[in-house]
Amino acid sequence: YFPLSVQVEDEDSEDLYNVSSDSVRWFEDEIQEAIDDYQSDIEMEKYLCDDNDAIQRKLISAEWGVETLNGELYGRMKLTLKEPLTVEETEQMRGEVTGQASDGFGESFEQHPITLDDEKYYVSFWNSGDDYFVYTADEMDEYLSQQTGQGFSGM
Repeated sequence: YFPLSVQVEDEDSEDLYNVSSDSVRWFEDEIQEAIDDYQSDIEMEKYLCDDNDAIQRKLISAEWGVETLNGELYGRMKLTLKEPLTVEETEQMRGEVTGQASDGFGESFEQHPITLDDEKYYVSFWNSGDDYFVYTADEMDEYLSQQTGQGFSGM
């Protein structure tokens, strides 16, 4: 899981301005559909940790997505594995996911607008701020518990 950066285009000036990810949570299905369309021809698992045979043997698939947790829309990378990653492999995977997110997921997803309610939205899985993170499901549950006193596993 990781925070999203979302921008909307001002139709008069064509400038982009930031919007909060909680303001677009209502469009989760539409954003997920755009992600699914974009990644339909990308076998992301081939690009993650491609220099680590042990991880590659464990990795079945890797899919980008979004999910609303505690009222806010987050990005996520769903990994399907044959067996769990070790602590070291998890850290390597975290670095790989961060790298792919900073590249714009498939190099350019964030450059393709998603039209929602007649406005153009640009969704990025990365930002350069100090508040950026890539968390496992367990880490995200702990993070949300600290934020609100309630994680997502019990929702």
